[in-house]
Amino acid sequence: MGLDIYAPVQEGGSDLRSRTFQRDYLPKLLVLASEQLNPDAIARDFSRIKLDPSKLLLAERGRVRVYFVGKASAYRNSLGINLDHVGLESGSPALIFPDATCQKNVYQCADAVDRSSMTLNLSDVGERTQEAPLLPGDFVDLGKIDAGTHLNFFLINGEMEVFTVDPAVNKDGVEHMTAIAIEGTPYLMLSFEDLFGGGDRDFSDCVFLVELTQGNIEALIGKIDPWRRLRQVAIPAGLVALLVGTPLAVLYVRRRARLARERRLMDRVTALLDGQRPGEALKLIRAHAMRTKAHDARWRKLEAHALDRLGAIGDLVHLESRHPDAIRDDETLSLTVARAHLEIEQWDALHRLRESWRQHVAASREWITLDSDELAKQGQLAAARSLLESAGAEESPSLLARLALLNVPDSPAKAAELLERAQALAPDHPEVHLFRGRLLEATGEWLRAEDAYAKALAFAARNPFYRDHLAEYYRRRGDLLQSLRIWCDGLAPPSMDFLWLRVAFWRKVAFPIELKWPDQTPPGALMPLVDLVRELPAGRFWDPARFTPLAESHPVMEGRQDVFWLRLLEALRVKREDEALRLLNLNRFGRKSWHPDLEIGLFHMVTFRRLGFVDPKIGRPESQSPTQHSLFEHLHAWAARETAPSPEIERLIRGEEAFAAALLAAGWNEAALQLRRVPLSRSEYPSWYLEELARAIRANRSESAAGEFQATLGP
Repeated sequence: MGLDIYAPVQEGGSDLRSRTFQRDYLPKLLVLASEQLNPDAIARDFSRIKLDPSKLLLAERGRVRVYFVGKASAYRNSLGINLDHVGLESGSPALIFPDATCQKNVYQCADAVDRSSMTLNLSDVGERTQEAPLLPGDFVDLGKIDAGTHLNFFLINGEMEVFTVDPAVNKDGVEHMTAIAIEGTPYLMLSFEDLFGGGDRDFSDCVFLVELTQGNIEALIGKIDPWRRLRQVAIPAGLVALLVGTPLAVLYVRRRARLARERRLMDRVTALLDGQRPGEALKLIRAHAMRTKAHDARWRKLEAHALDRLGAIGDLVHLESRHPDAIRDDETLSLTVARAHLEIEQWDALHRLRESWRQHVAASREWITLDSDELAKQGQLAAARSLLESAGAEESPSLLARLALLNVPDSPAKAAELLERAQALAPDHPEVHLFRGRLLEATGEWLRAEDAYAKALAFAARNPFYRDHLAEYYRRRGDLLQSLRIWCDGLAPPSMDFLWLRVAFWRKVAFPIELKWPDQTPPGALMPLVDLVRELPAGRFWDPARFTPLAESHPVMEGRQDVFWLRLLEALRVKREDEALRLLNLNRFGRKSWHPDLEIGLFHMVTFRRLGFVDPKIGRPESQSPTQHSLFEHLHAWAARETAPSPEIERLIRGEEAFAAALLAAGWNEAALQLRRVPLSRSEYPSWYLEELARAIRANRSESAAGEFQATLGP
């Protein structure tokens, strides 16, 4: 019917007011509705509870909330409101509950109430489903509505018939709405009859609560207190008079004492920072913030310096996101936060911070270094090199190390010479060792690269990004267990949300290593995603219902690689191969893929299983993995028409163990074990698969479990 929603429907109990409503009022109201909303009671009391539409008028401005109580209708009704007109013909009609349906009717819900304690266990009234999306207590907050506004509710039944608060507007000319005042509460119970002509007149087809101010409740039920407005004005006026008469000296003395205490505390915090005791300083700063609202920019700047000296980069980034003034006039802190934005690819935040320093920088070379790193991350290597060369890198070890890496493709000799100069200038500089590691890895010198990454972390042990670079090196080498151990060592505070997500993801797909998560969690937008992954049941890789609100508030999460892989694994687990193929078609991570061989290999497998061919347009990865498995080489060669598939490989790809085999070949042991399908026999499956599966069971389960597996293998 072209109607929009007024506001999102929210789950019952999702804030303090709705939790109070669920606990203290909902059970009683369900019982009241079951007793009052039936044909006999309606016939007896209709003159008392029928609603005069002229009284649905707000007497004072106030917040309005609508709670769903229940329904007893065969229709799937929609409840709406029009604040400017009765009905849908004009004004601004909008839906409150687009589908006012729950699994059990209002009478069954009332039967689930424990009458002795007047409590309700919501699990006894069903759960939300696509066909019955509501539970009693779910609500829509209409916000603050001005005095003089009519609350013109309407109901649309399954026959697309519209019934309103005003019988004169209804096509059948009869009342379809009743109201019951809940004495001593801010609630008015309203209910609709959804059948043309009045139907069975039980008025229980859509039962809902309107939460209002007490003054509005009285006005709506016709019990307006003529003295109430006078009291509302007189009492504050009397209080003002009393305050004016109070000696102002008391307030003055208190304010002076508070300012003196604050100055002494600030001096103490400054002394702690000067004395290299940032942890103690931070505790005092945050205790002050808890006690007072007067936590202004001066305190936030002190907090930023304390966090910087503690190496709490994640907390510093979080502080800047809420209070940019904490760092915006400090170039060193701004560079630290900008570097963090670059590392975790928060481009909008990076560009906002970068622009704020564009015209008045002192550390111009550091900003140029940052700009060149952004260009390199985006694949613009020539532009990055040109920018560094224009900055004059002769005396800067950081710039020389970067130039060395950028010169590897065109001039390896020059790259080696630049790197040697950088090391001579700053042998203990972590960035020099980081870029040395990247250069050595790019030239295939794996052991020397490992040593360089390890030294970079050793010289910057508290920096989460150097830890991640070392762990990522091991991941690229296929040593996921070592990667996990390095990430796990970075979970203790101060940490960052992306490290927690790394651990949660790789424990889920590679090795479920024993781990006691720290009690103190880091700040950051990724923590809800961390909680989602950590709380997934064993064997399950994704929960779309929990992810949807996260993606709505942070759309960039949709494009995250961890999200892609978990969605893909869940689609494969539940045998939704069409969905898996769609995900693989939509996502091409290229060089940034966590496993290019696996990504392309799964694409070939699913394509062949669904469509009967492999796509020659999807070739080998851009760069060959140093630990490429023979399964992936076979798939790439088959797709390139270089060889035909062996009967053994084709049988594997067509069978139930195809995806488990691919994951096992990638070293994603836990995901492979969770996707195992059928009992295995030595004659049907390649020997490498059975041997590697036994090793995975030994690593992820136990030696005895591996022995039992091998004993069950058929001939």
